[in-house]
Amino acid sequence: MAQTIKLFCASVGKQTLAPGVIIGKDLAFWVVAMRFAGALVARQRFLPGMTA
Repeated sequence: MAQTIKLFCASVGKQTLAPGVIIGKDLAFWVVAMRFAGALVARQRFLPGMTA
């Protein structure tokens, strides 16, 4: 999990990670989703899990 977050953070605003290593559209999507989720948590704009 920590490695994934590091990869996402390294990918923010980039099209390549290294020479010959291109960021695909799926990774770019998840980077945006992570940033959105982080912004919601930072502003405390989320609903905690609910059980019936």
